[in-house]
Amino acid sequence: DNRYEYEGGNPLLRPTIIHNVDLLFTYSWLHLAAGYNYRKDARFSFADLYQEDSEITIWRNKNFDKQQSFNASITLSPKFGFYKPSLLLGYWQQFLDVKQYGVSEDLNKPLWKMDFRNWFEINNTCKAMLYLRYRSGYDDGFTRNKHSFSVNLRLQKDFLQKSLTVSLYANDIFKQQRDRWTGYYSVATMTKDSYGYTRIIGISVSYNFNNTGKGKYKGTGAGNDEKSRL
Repeated sequence: DNRYEYEGGNPLLRPTIIHNVDLLFTYSWLHLAAGYNYRKDARFSFADLYQEDSEITIWRNKNFDKQQSFNASITLSPKFGFYKPSLLLGYWQQFLDVKQYGVSEDLNKPLWKMDFRNWFEINNTCKAMLYLRYRSGYDDGFTRNKHSFSVNLRLQKDFLQKSLTVSLYANDIFKQQRDRWTGYYSVATMTKDSYGYTRIIGISVSYNFNNTGKGKYKGTGAGNDEKSRL
């Protein structure tokens, strides 16, 4: 990469074994979710010295004993006439002992997130959306990510009996969705703060050639006997 940074492979990598437990509950417009994730021999990119007493670091994927994480979320999607909001509130947190690998920081800061979609049905063929997205600062692997926030707008119009859809959108209106993080390693600390030019205005056009459902394949139920047997 430069005179102080190399990148390389690692032929000694072991496969990561993942164990998941997830619980889901849905009732009407309420949705709850929670889960636990266990990764044995978790894999992350890590910085080591290229040679002893060298100022050069080499980045490569390495296995680490384990990474555990918990997550939970609640989604509310009620309807109020022409207004149809959808609010997701979520939590995620890793549990990774980074200090045993020479890192001085404690990297178990949780993530709190919010996705708030506000749909407004202007009429049968036209609707608009205001989308608010927030992510708190959190730790993932050996990286501490800073918070991010964005506001998006969308106006959508259907034509030709909803076969043609034209959408006008504006993303990251206030230019707040930055890529900001700091990576902590035993021999180096790396920080990034950049903007990925996500503030855009665009238009999209899509056409459905078989919107009415005519001509669609209709199965004969060949698997009904097997389903009944099971």
